[in-house]
Amino acid sequence: MEVKDLNKLYRECVEEMKRINMDISNRIVGIKVNSRLSRSLGRCRLNRYSGSYSIEINPCMLADSVEVKTTKNTIIHELIHTCPGCMNHGYEWKWRGDRVNRMLGYNIKRESEVEGLEANGVKLKKEEYKYALECMKCGHQFKFQRWCSKLENPARWKCGCGGDLKTICLDGSWAICGTIAANRAE
Repeated sequence: MEVKDLNKLYRECVEEMKRINMDISNRIVGIKVNSRLSRSLGRCRLNRYSGSYSIEINPCMLADSVEVKTTKNTIIHELIHTCPGCMNHGYEWKWRGDRVNRMLGYNIKRESEVEGLEANGVKLKKEEYKYALECMKCGHQFKFQRWCSKLENPARWKCGCGGDLKTICLDGSWAICGTIAANRAE
């Protein structure tokens, strides 16, 4: 099986981003394949001490059966995380993703549509989310695998659209959410 040249694709993506004046960081130390990525196609890591970024790509994205544009889509998704205010998938990240889509013809999204890639041998473990904070204005959900303080105190947080958040249990067991919150409050 032929594999793509990751560094070449990375350089092409950086050039495309610069061409549309996207202010990606100049502190990206590089890109590498990470065979331990089992739940995602790529990852951007910020070294908080040095302020540098590293980008990791799932090896399945380099298989010949995966289209080059799909691989570059993943690399650009991670490059956007290096822009100011974009280490999450919030408003600024989404705005930049939409701009890249319009100007370069990509399909940048917060989450990749892996179902379409499964025919090409891409298999990722599904995230098992139990809880979420749901925006009462736009309906966006911020999902969590474990109970945490954000779920206990949703009034302390706001959605990117400015809406208030409420805690929900994704498995439908509302009583469990209330019980956990009550037990933690004691």
